[in-house]
Amino acid sequence: MKNNLQIIPIEMLEYSTGYKLQKNLHSQMLENSDINSLIILQHPHVYTLGRRADQNDILIDSKKLAKLKIQKHISNRGGEITYHGPGQLVIYPLINLKKLQISPIEYIRIIEEIIINTLSEISIDAARKNECPGGVWVNQKKIAAIGVRISRGITTHGFSLNVSTNLSYYKHIIPCGNPLETYTSISEILNENIPITKIRNIIIKQICKKLNLKPKQVNIENFNKEHSITPIKLI
Repeated sequence: MKNNLQIIPIEMLEYSTGYKLQKNLHSQMLENSDINSLIILQHPHVYTLGRRADQNDILIDSKKLAKLKIQKHISNRGGEITYHGPGQLVIYPLINLKKLQISPIEYIRIIEEIIINTLSEISIDAARKNECPGGVWVNQKKIAAIGVRISRGITTHGFSLNVSTNLSYYKHIIPCGNPLETYTSISEILNENIPITKIRNIIIKQICKKLNLKPKQVNIENFNKEHSITPIKLI
């Protein structure tokens, strides 16, 4: 088991449910440190505020949030405010860094490389910014955000990658505390719709390669029952 990565693909899940699932899996890992997991999913429209977030970085009031059907959640991840929504892949690796002998800084760099390599496979040149860790950019536009938490050597939270995201939702916040930040997506860059499952499969491959882990697909129906999860059906 120690070289396996449990792959948990969920089409769409409420942010609060995904947050609780991570906590539950983290607790299980404290009892059995050989189990590593990878949750990969989408969320409905939500603004999440990390440990350094400023409530004033949400530029619309609660009535407007309700009208646009955008949820708001406080998170214990690093970073400030960001957006998650349909068309964006959110990846939550739960990895025992102690067992793999990976430092927190190395882990962030590995995530950046995973994103860059994923985009390279579909002919998109992306780069990190050394002066601004916590994301990946294409032509100075941010396409992926990173925000992690490491507790007792085990990671939660992770990163998001804009595939066919509605980028207008970023206009209602000051993402990552930077009012000048602009965003892009895979579909905007390539001017075509790329199946989100294709990007998901590339990400899984890249994560396993970089962390030297073997993917092991869970029976998602049994997993959902075991953890009392009700995914949101995509229309």
